[in-house]
Amino acid sequence: MEKILHKFNHKFDLNQNVVISRTTLNQMLDAFEKMESAISTIEILTDKKAMKAIKASKEDIKHGRYVEGSIKDLDKVMAE
Repeated sequence: MEKILHKFNHKFDLNQNVVISRTTLNQMLDAFEKMESAISTIEILTDKKAMKAIKASKEDIKHGRYVEGSIKDLDKVMAE
């Protein structure tokens, strides 16, 4: 952060309060959520074990090896 701030001609006090609009805050939070999502996707795509499990799951679905139900039925399905 300090490297970025040095590009400006005046000094910033990092302990000073900053006021930003609600719109800007929402845009910043949205950008943060998108970055988190992108990082999670990259982590999954680079995890060989996870990708192997995803591929196996797709094959199971393709061959009809799945159970339909609702979230309420999850405990029952997992017990089988």
